[in-house]
Amino acid sequence: MFDSLTDNEKETLQKLIKQKQETIYYPFLLGTSPSNGDYFDMFTHLKLKRDVVLSLIDLKLLRKTSTRSYRFTRNTYNVMSITLSESEKNTLRKLMEYKQEGALYPFLFVVNNRRNFVEPNSIEPEFNGNDVETLIDFELLERDDSKSCTITDKGYMALRNNFNEFNLEKNPTPHLLEKYNKLTKLKDPHRRGYLLQDLMNETFNFYGVRVSSSFIRNEGGEQIDGAFSLDGWFYIVECRWRKKLADIRELDGLYGQVNRSGKQTMGFFLSINGWSDNVPPMLKQNKDKCVILMNGDDLQHCLSGKIDFLNFLRQKVEKLNFIGEPFYGATEYLSDNMNP
Repeated sequence: MFDSLTDNEKETLQKLIKQKQETIYYPFLLGTSPSNGDYFDMFTHLKLKRDVVLSLIDLKLLRKTSTRSYRFTRNTYNVMSITLSESEKNTLRKLMEYKQEGALYPFLFVVNNRRNFVEPNSIEPEFNGNDVETLIDFELLERDDSKSCTITDKGYMALRNNFNEFNLEKNPTPHLLEKYNKLTKLKDPHRRGYLLQDLMNETFNFYGVRVSSSFIRNEGGEQIDGAFSLDGWFYIVECRWRKKLADIRELDGLYGQVNRSGKQTMGFFLSINGWSDNVPPMLKQNKDKCVILMNGDDLQHCLSGKIDFLNFLRQKVEKLNFIGEPFYGATEYLSDNMNP
């Protein structure tokens, strides 16, 4: 693709790459000249032709993240044949270690006077700012408007493969999808349901989510099939793979388990074949909105790599908490997260 760019586009990209490598001012903060409308970097005063910048945006080699903030995309690095440096790889490894050591997650970072990332009111640990920003460009990290920073599915894949020949466009979980497809051919519903729980545990483990397998509590009076913890909350898991649609009675059982747990506990109900039409509206009638729903279509989209699994879970929880919606499906998620 680089050869197909105009000379002005190539030159502008090369200047921006060089500036990113040599300064701490990234993402680029661009202003516009009142005289001719051209862009200029507000820190380094690098001048950029307006039509060239707009062309690079159209080509998805630059993206606008706020009023004046611009950054590279994954395509930029592909076009310029730039790969991750050892420093950038080590920064991602350190972030994973920091998470595993019990750090508040998602990370809440601020930028210090050296343009490095630290937690508020703290000086340690400090993560190289340029490395973190590059990892965001590579879609290995994600940072939202609240400055909350998370490791993405692609980040987990890169770490799992030790960055060896990883292709960010490929499905990170082909082995899990293959297992799911094998389960669809099983005729024994009990064995299929049991193996589905194992598949979910393996999926959570792949993405670094701590899981608990089946356990007994309340003096042997109650069995929990599975559980996981994410972002400081705990989820009791119920998996179903039956021909019959799940009904509200099955959800009532999960609600009971959640209500007999601590205050930071929610329910995760996976039914491959879905549920009766009256289930979501009846769930909305409950005073405590504490169960999220997932169906087989959701799971297939995640295992095929079409959806960012952890981000999807977080948006399901967000929909439940903000608008009281227990089911937020893959189709709606893809529509909401389409690239502009």
